[in-house]
Amino acid sequence: MKKFTLGFLTLVTFGASAQAPLNPGFENWENDTIDATVITSNPVDWNTSNNLLLQLPGGIGSANVTQETTMANVHSGTSAAKLSTLNLGFFMASGVLTTGDIAYVNNNFAISGGQPYTSRPGTLSGWFKYTPVGVDSCRVYAVLTKWNTATSSRDTIGATIWHNSAAVNTYTMFQAPIAYQSTEDPDTLLVVALSSAGMISGGTNSTLWIDDVNLEFGAGVNAVALNDLRVYPNPTQNMLHLNISSNQHAEAYIFDLSGRLVTSLKVAGNSVDVTMLNSGQYILELRSNSGVMRSTFAKQ
Repeated sequence: MKKFTLGFLTLVTFGASAQAPLNPGFENWENDTIDATVITSNPVDWNTSNNLLLQLPGGIGSANVTQETTMANVHSGTSAAKLSTLNLGFFMASGVLTTGDIAYVNNNFAISGGQPYTSRPGTLSGWFKYTPVGVDSCRVYAVLTKWNTATSSRDTIGATIWHNSAAVNTYTMFQAPIAYQSTEDPDTLLVVALSSAGMISGGTNSTLWIDDVNLEFGAGVNAVALNDLRVYPNPTQNMLHLNISSNQHAEAYIFDLSGRLVTSLKVAGNSVDVTMLNSGQYILELRSNSGVMRSTFAKQ
């Protein structure tokens, strides 16, 4: 079941539910309707920002995730997904493509849920092209979760995030190793792709083409090096210690599980002060001259 929520208005359509990600090459698309009227086309087993934008008052919105069939913009098969950022006047609307549910609340996108998934892949990968406008970047991220019956909430099993700010005119592979913080198997997979990483900010007509999204098992290319970041204590209330050299020059980027950049800060020695963060689950990305490392952590 696919569910789109816009303020007080809810649109529900029905679709298959199985091991994710389904329709990874975006070959199959279907019409979504309101009161039997076709309003847009979306890839089967994925949700997009289309339905929300088309329900904005005054008809100011339009579909910004479309089926791309021009072969120069398709990596394999006969189609790909094309995400574009729209300027709606009062905010920018990133193209959003996700295996989860999308809500539009307080002038922002809220993404949750996902497809059933019970494996532990090593890497999220796919193929992309990108045309940024101004200072902009695209983003793809994944979160594996499991329902905790004791707390009636979802525990994060693993997560990863990938982003790109450069113009890429030919299809190029992206790979994002998944950092696990639990030895348990997940029950749900959330994958999100954004034409503008800020969701409600970015460049008008920044465009991301994405195709052949995949979950790779085993280490994957550079997965061991990129994923070899250990943080402790986890969960933490204030200081987060990292297994890096104290004289390594690094910068920490902290994202919430919706893929939004919460803050970026310099690493002091081999620690990061996260006192200012609200309680919750986060993705830590550490960038230095030696590369990029990722991990997940919980703030109490």
